[in-house]
Amino acid sequence: MNRRGYNNLARQYADNLYKFVLFHLRDEATSQDIVQEAFLKLWERRKEVDEDKAVKWLFVTARNLYLNYIRHKNVIQNYKDRVEMTAYVENSHFENKDMIAHCLEDMPEVQKTVMLLRDLEGYDYKSIGEIAGISESQVKVYLYRARKKFRDMYVKLENGSK
Repeated sequence: MNRRGYNNLARQYADNLYKFVLFHLRDEATSQDIVQEAFLKLWERRKEVDEDKAVKWLFVTARNLYLNYIRHKNVIQNYKDRVEMTAYVENSHFENKDMIAHCLEDMPEVQKTVMLLRDLEGYDYKSIGEIAGISESQVKVYLYRARKKFRDMYVKLENGSK
C-alpha cells in the first residue's frame, strides 16, 4: 500500500471506524486514540496488508484494540458504574437514544459487534465473519439472537420495566 492509498483509506473510513469503536466504548477520547492507533498499525504494516483487505484489517485491528482496552479496565470501577446505571435506569424515563444505548450495553460483545456491523455499517455476512473471527453461519445466529435480545429489552424499557 502506498501513501496515496493509505490517505484515501483514512479519509474514507476514519469516521466509520470511529463510530464503530465509540459504540462499544462510549468514550470519545479513547475511541479517537484507538482509531489513531489502528491507522498507525496499518501504516507500520502497509507492506504486509493487501490494499483490497485494508478496511477489514482496520476493523479487526480496532476491535482487538478496544477489546484489549476493555480487558484492562478496572473491574471494580466497572461494577460500580453498572450498579449506578441500573439504579438510574430503574428511576428514569429514557429518550430513544438512551434506551438503545442501554439495550446494547447488556448485550454480549460478539452479538453487539455483529449487529452494529450489519445494521449500522451495512457489512455483508462474510465481511462481518472476517472482522469478528467467526463463520458466516455464526454471524447469522449471533445477529438473530442480538436482534431478538435487543427487541425484547427495548420493549421492556418502553413499558417501564427492566
